[in-house]
Amino acid sequence: MIECKLERQVYAFDGSVIHRYHPNGTSHHFYIDFVASAEIISDKKGRQHMQINMKENTDSSIAHWPKRELTPDTLPQAQAFVDAVMHAIASREG
Repeated sequence: MIECKLERQVYAFDGSVIHRYHPNGTSHHFYIDFVASAEIISDKKGRQHMQINMKENTDSSIAHWPKRELTPDTLPQAQAFVDAVMHAIASREG
């Protein structure tokens, strides 16, 4: 299991399911087959964000995950998280 703590939220990935835990006690869980990609992107101001992109045919109420801004301290764990998710996606497609 790999974890990534960003902006008071915790993301965890066990190889099959991405878990997102909120500080208010709620959580979301998404099976990897519904995920199109995970990436680290930069905005116009150079800030980096982790973004999880759901597949187009996923229910629109859950298809958008907010971008999470990264700091120099959180970037390495976010990159490891993204790499693990993308590796799992590639393994299922290949």
